[in-house]
Amino acid sequence: MKNARLIDPFSRNTHHEVINLTWIIMLAQIYTKVEYIGEENYLKKIQMQASQLGYSLNNVYYKPIKIHNFKRWKSLNFLFYLAIVSFRDIYYYMNSPKYCDVFYNNNTYFSLITLSLISILKRNKLYILCHSELENIHIKWNGYINYIYGIYLRICFKCIPFNRHFHFIVLGDNMKKYISTIISSNNAKRFYSIDHPYIREQVSTPLLSTKNNDFIKIGIISLIKKGRGLNNLNKLLFQKLPENIKIFPISKISGSYNDIHQIIDKTLNPNNELLPSELYLSNIQKMDYILMLYDTNGYKLTASGSILEAIWNEKPIIALSNEYFKYLFDKYGEMGVLCSTIEELHKTITEFNNIPNKETWIKNMQKVKNILLPQNSLKKLSEIINS
Repeated sequence: MKNARLIDPFSRNTHHEVINLTWIIMLAQIYTKVEYIGEENYLKKIQMQASQLGYSLNNVYYKPIKIHNFKRWKSLNFLFYLAIVSFRDIYYYMNSPKYCDVFYNNNTYFSLITLSLISILKRNKLYILCHSELENIHIKWNGYINYIYGIYLRICFKCIPFNRHFHFIVLGDNMKKYISTIISSNNAKRFYSIDHPYIREQVSTPLLSTKNNDFIKIGIISLIKKGRGLNNLNKLLFQKLPENIKIFPISKISGSYNDIHQIIDKTLNPNNELLPSELYLSNIQKMDYILMLYDTNGYKLTASGSILEAIWNEKPIIALSNEYFKYLFDKYGEMGVLCSTIEELHKTITEFNNIPNKETWIKNMQKVKNILLPQNSLKKLSEIINS
């Protein structure tokens, strides 16, 4: 098999570390040689994690680049950052060897049109992994940068005919079906789907709390902020829950909330911050359930790393339903309870002791964990590459 180049001038710290880890593991098994271009410390972390999981990746060669650490990821700073990312996307594609497939493990932001023009002559195959940035194609107000980017995406995918060298990969069959309804028919043919591969170190899951004197521990493991569950959290906290229920924020809550019934327990994250991976995963293991409060009209074109984290740790999910969660439950079986409203979610929590399907949920999660391992997702990615 020929060589591949994976270009990622965007990721740093813990950004998309699991999907990027699984991506490089799979590419290393498909290609003779893989060059991975990314931020130096990020590459070291990916390499270390792969080694800890038993993947040597001897045919992967790392090319570190410097990524500026902006103190404020807002407005013009972030726009300037995206401009640098887009320039690097173009630069590393232009100097890619002739017989080399090129992968991007983030969408290519403002470089899509330029890449389309260059690809006419250069002819390297491009594989672009799409994440939450694709949601901006709906052109809803979420800050002016996202709004501008949404207009740009809509123009790209409705008006520019991407050639056969382009392969846009979304993380679910439901997303491929949905995107085809809002873009040109030509570009819909350029979209492919694969379920989000996932791998962590194996965990030993304690039994759910069953004693009457035990608190039922519910963890919030995703970042909560305005437009991303904060309003729903406040609605839930407004309602009284049983005294044996405690909610633990394991990720950061950005914004104010009114815990009038003193349900929130801050002991596992007293500084309200994004925790280091080891502590974050350890805290998840202490939970009985995972609570997810994303809006019900979101996640049409986005996978959720948080729900996959819950699945990996075999923690039943109590969530407001959205398109991605419904897709997973429909495909793999129930792994908790999906609710249409806050009122329904509140009722579910208050009736925890009467839930009969906990063992089935755990079995379904164990099944999904195996299916989404890189070695088991490899066939699907190979089919996309050979299409």
